[in-house]
Amino acid sequence: MKRKLFLLCTASLLLEACVSTPVKNYAWGSYETQVYNGYSKPEKATPQIQIDVLEKEVAQAGLKKMPIAPGVYAHIGYQYLLLGNKAKALEYFSLEKQNFPESSVYIDFLVKKIA
Repeated sequence: MKRKLFLLCTASLLLEACVSTPVKNYAWGSYETQVYNGYSKPEKATPQIQIDVLEKEVAQAGLKKMPIAPGVYAHIGYQYLLLGNKAKALEYFSLEKQNFPESSVYIDFLVKKIA
């Protein structure tokens, strides 16, 4: 009986050790929500609102030393572009390209379109 109990406890501990909490590799903040609201509830997620929220979250992630999620800088840049601020848009597109070199082809395409 003791042996079965020992084996059961050992097995449950091993199984528990296999279960891990997900590790957050990137700071996503409310990026997905902002994108969704931008299309579904544009009055609640104007470009300026999205910029304000996302820039604040980028700053908070910096304090926590967490990398920004892919697409966040590009999205902020696009919001600046919608407001007519090409300089800020190019700044954020450049940040996206620096942090995610795999986005270079797409970012270069966007930059050519607005330059």
